Amino acid sequence: MREPDWMLASVVVLGFIALVLACVYESTYDARHCASDDARRAGVCLWHLSCLTSAVPVLFILTGSVTEAFELKDERVEVEESVQIAALDGNSYISGHIGGYSFMGTGGASGEIKEDDAYTVMVSDGNGGYEKRRYGVDEVKVIFDSTEEDARVEEVDVVRDYDVTRSPFFAFDMKGRCREVEHQTRIHVPEGSYGEYQFNVN
Repeated sequence: MREPDWMLASVVVLGFIALVLACVYESTYDARHCASDDARRAGVCLWHLSCLTSAVPVLFILTGSVTEAFELKDERVEVEESVQIAALDGNSYISGHIGGYSFMGTGGASGEIKEDDAYTVMVSDGNGGYEKRRYGVDEVKVIFDSTEEDARVEEVDVVRDYDVTRSPFFAFDMKGRCREVEHQTRIHVPEGSYGEYQFNVN
């Protein structure tokens, strides 16, 4: 979730505080190490007062970051890519390798075999042909809302806008907005056409 206004303001304020404290520390260094008690006391007091004053905006930022409420105001889908599909197949696929070895006359095997559930999709290449793509079943969402003519794979961004309420110091509310962007791969096929993990355009 991105909150550019609050984050930018926080970084600017914290950077300014760090710069001011560095300047105060440098300017009071001689006074704090001076032989004169009065000068040393003045330097230490100025340094402590600067730290105390700087703590106020730091606490303001910290408490404003943790005391917040989100209210969804708008959600929309932005399609980045949409390609027609001709076939969809879901299956378990074996990957990995097994190799043999011999040590002092003894045989053995080593390696790793994995089984992954995935969808294999034949998508239009835009020139009258089709190419194969494969997606892990956890990477995509299958939606039954198309016709045979517009069965497709889409790369989309789900954009959600929120109203944010912050309560720095738990004393008053600050209103703002933030945005969340979730990328999804969606496979659209006709209702009832997908059985036993297979779909074909007739």
